[in-house]
Amino acid sequence: MTDKPRFHEDARPVVVTGAPRSGTTFLTVAMNQHPQILLTNELRPWVFVNHVRLKSRHPSELLPEHPQRETFQRAMMGELYRFVDRFYRTRVPRTEMIVATGKPPSVDPQIRAYGDKNPSYADPKETWCTGMIAKHWPGVRFVHIHRDPRSCAASYKSVPVYSDEIAKVTQIWKRHIESMNKLGRSLAGQDRVMTIRYEDLVTERGLDIMRELEGFLGLDPADEPADFLKSEMTRRTPYRSPATPDALLGQTSFDQRLTPDEIGCVEHECRSLMETLGYEPGLDPDTAATSARAIKKKSRARKAAKSAPAKAKRAARK
Repeated sequence: MTDKPRFHEDARPVVVTGAPRSGTTFLTVAMNQHPQILLTNELRPWVFVNHVRLKSRHPSELLPEHPQRETFQRAMMGELYRFVDRFYRTRVPRTEMIVATGKPPSVDPQIRAYGDKNPSYADPKETWCTGMIAKHWPGVRFVHIHRDPRSCAASYKSVPVYSDEIAKVTQIWKRHIESMNKLGRSLAGQDRVMTIRYEDLVTERGLDIMRELEGFLGLDPADEPADFLKSEMTRRTPYRSPATPDALLGQTSFDQRLTPDEIGCVEHECRSLMETLGYEPGLDPDTAATSARAIKKKSRARKAAKSAPAKAKRAARK
């Protein structure tokens, strides 16, 4: 049985999020190398709590109208919020995504930062889940990693769980980025959100980023995260349903995996957010808009072709 980790008296919660395929798993692995961090990988406790919150807000067959309904609902939610914190502090072993080195920890291994990684916390479909976490998990800090939307779109197209329609998958990236921007505005001036650019994390700049992250979370400077990042610069490891060929890991390769029109469509849909985050569009606005129209035209034609047999059957029955 794994020994329960010791928690420092000033330990604080942390949530790692970002759009899917943005390097959230890679960042979580890097962070978990630090002896004072305990991160679960998509346990998603706050998604569960948020669903309970939304389901119980209004009277239903599950929790009907009653003089004590609101009192019960508030008390129940308060217990759930506190339970998530107790669960991490008392039940979760420090075993996920740690690369064994055989060396003793470089710093005192008391846990100073703990929490979960999950892209869907930032998905607006979860109805302001990050805002709920910020309000009800005292002291929580957010680490947001973002990646070029053209690279994300190339990954979405290659993973069966996502659509292969570029206009649809582009909206996934936009939703998450806009949601995290909203969270940042709501927490302005509180130093509770740190933003990391994936393209920097996988280079030498990543070593400085990990030092900044240690300061952000109140950790002692440790050797393990930097050692991990250095090893990944030498030999990349594919993580979480890899969609990028191993030879291209850590590189910007969307131009080898998307058509020119697909790239233009992404740039058209995401231009303002891209520029805000420091990603330079390769096409001028008019050319990108033309590409977006071409992609939508192809999408309509594909849908029409798929629905044609069913229409023909209905016509024959008449």
